[in-house]
Amino acid sequence: MDSGGQELVALVRTLRRIRVAADLSQQRLAKALGVRQSTISKYESGERQVGFIELRRICGVLGLTLADFVALFEATLRDQAEDPK
Repeated sequence: MDSGGQELVALVRTLRRIRVAADLSQQRLAKALGVRQSTISKYESGERQVGFIELRRICGVLGLTLADFVALFEATLRDQAEDPK
C-alpha cells in the first residue's frame, strides 16, 4: 500500500477510535455535528474524506484538540508500520 493509502487507513482508524473512546455512536456524533449518520460512516470507512474544518468540529465534540488528534494519528501510523495488517 502506498503512503497515501496508509495515511488514509490511519485517519479512519483514528476517527473511529476516538469516537468509540468517547462512548459515542455514529448517530450521536452525527447529531452533535448536524450531519447524517451516513456521513460519519463514510468518514470512518474512508469512502468520504473529512475536511479540516469538519475534523476540528469532530475533535471539539469529542473533547480533543487538533494537536491531540494529530498525535493519535501519528501513533496509529507508527503502529501500522510496525505491524502491517
